Order: sequence, then C-alpha cells, then structure tokens
Amino acid sequence: MKTLLRAKLASGISVDTAVVLFVPKSEPGVLGGLDSCAIRMFECLRRNGYAAYWMHEDAPIVEYSLTRIIDRLQIEEIVLDKSIAYSNIRLINVPASLKNYNRFIFICLFDIMLYYIIEKVKNKFGNIIVDNYFYALHPYYGICRDTYSKSTAIRRLYYRLCKHNVTKINDNRNIIYMDKMCADYVNKHYRLGYGTNDQSILRLGFSVLPFDEAKIWGKTIRTTFTILTISRFDFPFKGYLLGLIDEFAKIVEKYPNARLSIIGNGLGAEELLSKIRIQNDSVKNAIKLQGKIEYFRLKQYFDDANIFIGMGTTLLDAVNCGVPSIVVDAYKYECNCVGFFHDNIDKLAGMGSNIIVSAHTLIEKVINMSRAEYITLCKAAHQKFEMTYNIDNILPNFLSKIVIRNRAIFRKSELRFIFLFEATTVMVNRVLTHAVRCYREIKTYLKSSYPSL
Repeated sequence: MKTLLRAKLASGISVDTAVVLFVPKSEPGVLGGLDSCAIRMFECLRRNGYAAYWMHEDAPIVEYSLTRIIDRLQIEEIVLDKSIAYSNIRLINVPASLKNYNRFIFICLFDIMLYYIIEKVKNKFGNIIVDNYFYALHPYYGICRDTYSKSTAIRRLYYRLCKHNVTKINDNRNIIYMDKMCADYVNKHYRLGYGTNDQSILRLGFSVLPFDEAKIWGKTIRTTFTILTISRFDFPFKGYLLGLIDEFAKIVEKYPNARLSIIGNGLGAEELLSKIRIQNDSVKNAIKLQGKIEYFRLKQYFDDANIFIGMGTTLLDAVNCGVPSIVVDAYKYECNCVGFFHDNIDKLAGMGSNIIVSAHTLIEKVINMSRAEYITLCKAAHQKFEMTYNIDNILPNFLSKIVIRNRAIFRKSELRFIFLFEATTVMVNRVLTHAVRCYREIKTYLKSSYPSL
C-alpha cells in the first residue's frame, strides 16, 4: 500500500497523510447532492491512491446508495458520539490502520458545526497532525447559520458570533467553497471585505464520461422531445418546479410531441400535484412523475432526455451524459432561467441573477435546432464541463497545494460557547416552531367552530 501511495502521490501530499471526509446525516430515503458529492470524492481518492476514511456520527441516517459505495470501496469508518449540547464528544470507533499515518486532512462537508467538532477532538488523535477544512456546498445553508433562527433577537446575536468565527476560519485559509458565487455570498453576508482566490475554490468534481456523438444523433430522429428535471420537492428553494409546469403548458400548446419527465420526491409533492391537476388534459397527459429514482439509475433517464432543466449536482450529471442543460433561478416560484450551462459554467443556480430568460424560450430554441446545431450544443456543454469539473484534476490538485499547519484556531472556551449557543438556539427554534404551529391550529379551530368571532 505504501509503495502504491508513493507512486501515485509523487507530486502531491506525502504518503503518511490520510484524507478524512466528515459527512453529516442525510434525509432518510433521499440521496441528495451532498451524498453524491461524498461518493464522487471517495471514488476519486481511491482511484488516485489516497488513504481515505469516512467520519460520521453514531448510527447515521444515510441513503443506502452511499453506504453501498463505502462498502465497495472498502472505506474504513471513524465514528463519534456527542451529547445534545456537544459537552461530551467522544470517538467510539477508530480504525487501527490510522496508526500508519502521521497527518490527517479533514474535509467537513456542508455543515460548519462539523468543523467545530473536529477542532474540539483534535487532541484525541494523539500526536497526529490534523488540518481541518470546511467545505461550503451552499451559499448559506450550513455556513450562515444565523439565518436559521426564527427569533430576530437570537438571529442578531448569532450573526455576530458567526461573523467572528467565519472570519477566523477564513483568515487561516480553512474554508473552501464549491464556486465563486458561494464565496461571494458569504463575503457579502458577513461583510468580510476579502476577495476569493483559486485556493479557496474546490468545484464539485465528476468523473468525466466520454462524449457519445452516435447516441446524441439518435435522439434527433425521435418523434418526441423529452424535457427532464430532477429535484427534491423543496419549496421555495426548488420553486422553479411549479413555474416549469406553466412554462411546459406553453410548449405543449405549440409542440404536442413535447414531454416533461419529473424525478424526485419531498414534502412539496402535494403542492406539485395540485399544480399539475389544474392543467388541461393535453398538458397533464404529457407530464410523467417518475417518483424517487436511485442515483445510480439516473443515467438511463439522461440518455432519454433531449434537454435538462434544473440546478446543482443533477445539472452537472446531465451535462456529463451529453444532455444540454438550462440553469434555473433558486427561491423563485417562476421558472426563471440564467441561460444554458455552457454560457454560465460558474453558476449552478441563479441567486437573483440579473439575466433572466423564460424557460419556454430556451426550450423552444432547442426544439427548432437542426440536427447539426443540436449536436454542436451538446458537444459545447460537455467540453466546458470536462474543462471545469473533472474531479481527477480538481481534487488531487487541491490536496497537493495544502500546507498543513495544525494550528488551533479556537480556544477551548470559545468552542464551549459555540456549542452551548448552538444547542440553545436549536431548542428555542423548536419551541417557537411548536408555538407557531399550535397558534395556527387554535386559530383555525376557532374560525371553523365559532365563525362569528
């Protein structure tokens, strides 16, 4: 193993270094962008000869697809247990093979609280040098935790704490962002006044599939034109799904052979179904709700699609399979589009973009393309994708530039305060949420029982 690592990592990190991905709990039954990101990183680390470990909390709630890949790659697990208020964090499973390494690079995905946990347990790894990174995979979820609170007073206090902490972590170069848009949002939110650089960006990486021109050509001779979207039914974040129904109705009116395929599930399922039910029969009959599809079966749906519309990870999956893709705006109930992916490679979702195009305009443009124009469009998107998102270039290049410092950023007293404040905020938010729900139920009951009030 050591020989293999030495050969693979001649120009990268030393052979006595292990990479640990700390992955938070998933939503039960849903393989989201976070889980698929972790899978691709693990596969890349293994392909390129890195020693890799999966760290998680005890009894994690994870999608079966993720655990299956972990088992196939023979990734060993580091398991920790924590109390509700983080007062006691202990390692309950530490693989014996960790003794083979003198340095760890921790990459904590999505949730900045994982970063603080590693800061607290650094000393539990003995004399091993630990360098800790937080990987921001969303413009504010996971990092701008002050936005979570329902109480204005707590939100203001939490903002000051978060700004102080994020500034310290950033000044030590221990925050990495999935793209410039994500970095710019955090910079603006906390008024940090610093610019991004190449070392602070680690794009979502993919294993690039070969471009299959023959398959693309075959799509151009079909009698139907299939529009595909894949998303959690999470509104308003993925509100574009509701607007897409309206946009698709305009398409079907002019092009009866158009079809809309929707893959996903979530709490907003009934809202989406209600939107579909009010459409006329020609629109309803042209929409197919596929339900939840396992991540590793998605390729067959990409192979059937003429165009993809959406955001985030699945948009990149589509382009990787040779499907031209349209980037939509997030947190909008209209299906506003930023444009085609190959013209906006830095934007995996619009966040109030100034350039807005209606979805049906872009889709209609593709429908009316000649075969040669369509293939050129597919090829342009795939080439931009390969240049920008090839994980076998991105991740090893990032790891090779890491300078391990092992410096404690936070004092023990600071970490105690962070954990206490977090636990208190979670408790207060739960109480407020429950109180608001009770108030609404009582109000509804009184209105229905005593209409004269």
